[in-house]
Amino acid sequence: TVATLNAKETAYERALWEIEADGEGVPRRLTRSAKGESGAAFTASGDVLFVSGRADASAADTPEASQLWLLPSRGGEARCLTRFAGGVSSIAATALDGQTA
Repeated sequence: TVATLNAKETAYERALWEIEADGEGVPRRLTRSAKGESGAAFTASGDVLFVSGRADASAADTPEASQLWLLPSRGGEARCLTRFAGGVSSIAATALDGQTA
């Protein structure tokens, strides 16, 4: 995650970025939301799991609290995986044998 100061310079906004492991190429921003993202982890297939308080456009019942999201490695929009009333604050994930545990 990369944190940048917001326009009012009163808080930090966090987003997920992709960079090449060797430092070559141009960094690419992967996420954009008003509430920001945190706690990135990878699945065995390379998808990115992250926590965000963003609204879920595909659901009318999106809780106010942060939830667990998945961003597909092959591209496309992130999708919300949880809808816990109390929210999600962090990720503990381990990739094993091509599956996530």
